[in-house]
Amino acid sequence: MPKFVTQADANRGFEFQVYDDTGEKVDWFISVVGVDSDAYREKQNEQKRRNIANINRTRSLAIGLGNAESDAIELLAASTTGWRGTEAIAPYSHAEALRIYTDFPQVREQVDRAVGERANFLPKAATSS
Repeated sequence: MPKFVTQADANRGFEFQVYDDTGEKVDWFISVVGVDSDAYREKQNEQKRRNIANINRTRSLAIGLGNAESDAIELLAASTTGWRGTEAIAPYSHAEALRIYTDFPQVREQVDRAVGERANFLPKAATSS
C-alpha cells in the first residue's frame, strides 16, 4: 500500500537533531512543519504575491530573483515551530530563526532537508513495515 503524507501530517511537524560541521550530533533539536503544511504554503503564497507585485511595479525580474535567498530563509523560519537543547545557538524565536538561518547556512541546509523530506511527516505507524 502506498504511503503519502497529508497536509494534516505535515502540520503535525517533525523534530530532528542538528549536526555540527564535523558530523557530530549536538544537543539541539529543531521542530519543523513540512512543505505541505499550512504555514509553509501560506508563506510561499505570500512571497509569490509580493514578487508578482514587485515585477508588475518595476517591470523587472531582477528584484524577484534578488529575493531568492531571503525568501528561502523566510520560508524555513516560517516552517520552524521551535527548538530545544543546551547547544542551541540562541533561545528560539522567529527572529532568531531568521538570523541563524542567514548566518549559519549549514543549519539552514539541515532545516531545508527536514522540511522538504515528506517521509519525515508520515504517521509513525506508516513508517514501520
